[in-house]
Amino acid sequence: PGGVGSSVLGVGSLGGVVGKRCEFSRVWAREDGQFEAEFSVLPVAFRSGDGFELIDSSVGVDWWRPGWLRSGANSWGVAFGSSVLGVELTTGSGRRLLSRPVSFGGVGPVGVVVPEVDPVDDSVVWYRQVWDGVDLRYTVTPVALREDVVLTKRPVGPAVVEFEVVGAELESVWRSSVGGPVGDIGDVGGVGVPGVREVLAGWAYPWIVDT
Repeated sequence: PGGVGSSVLGVGSLGGVVGKRCEFSRVWAREDGQFEAEFSVLPVAFRSGDGFELIDSSVGVDWWRPGWLRSGANSWGVAFGSSVLGVELTTGSGRRLLSRPVSFGGVGPVGVVVPEVDPVDDSVVWYRQVWDGVDLRYTVTPVALREDVVLTKRPVGPAVVEFEVVGAELESVWRSSVGGPVGDIGDVGGVGVPGVREVLAGWAYPWIVDT
């Protein structure tokens, strides 16, 4: 208690006591000299130097790369370029994976689409109308990047979604039109995704969402 307000521990009203922070918890110093901890099932901080820095899953402008967006603080990160330049994920070890949309039902993207941060949730990035009736939605979480293929207009019959992925081995993933895994691939689309197995860095398998 005697050192609660010292610069050694470091007290921040939002981040809590810096020196007592860990991957899954934050700690606050109370006025009575006791500590109060908040625990999470998902990581709230990542190791940085000799301590832990709070994870920031929000997405904002990348000031070093005009036209790009990038995620906040974490041991890994993701940057969003135009649909032509792609989505770039950098793992905790420095490995880079790049994904670009190629075709939907055998048809290429309608043109160059720029990423937009969702106005309600700044951890979500949209690529609107990459194909006619098809949006791409990316969600940055503390542990991974989730990719959703959002159908704003139902296609006629089954359609295969294809991405070009550079920097990772690929594995085939088959999903139903509502996003669940299925056994019969005759009525669903196929998606190639990075086979990343590094902790705190990877694409969640793409899901197809019918709106």
